[in-house]
Amino acid sequence: TLSCENNVFNLKVEDQGRGFAEEYTNEEQSPGKGLGLFCIQERLQDLGGTIHIHSVPNTLTRVTLSTPLGVC
Repeated sequence: TLSCENNVFNLKVEDQGRGFAEEYTNEEQSPGKGLGLFCIQERLQDLGGTIHIHSVPNTLTRVTLSTPLGVC
């Protein structure tokens, strides 16, 4: 879902997949991976934005990216 509220651009993605636990990484499944969300967070912070992740394993995952308009 894309939205614009109070001069903030928001992108929300939600699914009912297996989700993930924040502290969990599995190098066997994804060697050399694991910095993707961190890199997104760093870039959004450079723009004054945020990333919020809500995940309930095997139920729901919701990711919301927000950034002020006019900084891109």
